[in-house]
Amino acid sequence: MPAQDVKKKNGHSLRVFLDEKTREVHIEGNKAGLEYLTEVCMAVIGQSPGANHWHLGEVFNTLEPHSLDLIICYREK
Repeated sequence: MPAQDVKKKNGHSLRVFLDEKTREVHIEGNKAGLEYLTEVCMAVIGQSPGANHWHLGEVFNTLEPHSLDLIICYREK
C-alpha cells in the first residue's frame, strides 16, 4: 500500500510519550490508533529515499495533544 493511501480511522487515538524515570518511550493507542500505526509502518517498508518515512504529530492531527512527534523511517540495513 502506498504511504499516501494510509488514512486515519474514525475514533483513532494514539499517544507517544517519554517516561522520564525509566527513559522508556511509550506508544499507546486504541484499536484504531494502533491499526493506523501498523499501516504506516507497512506503507514505508521498501520505499525509496524520500518516501521511506512518515511523520506523526499533533500538527498533522495523527497524535493526541502533548505527544512527542514521531518519525517512522524504513532503512534497508
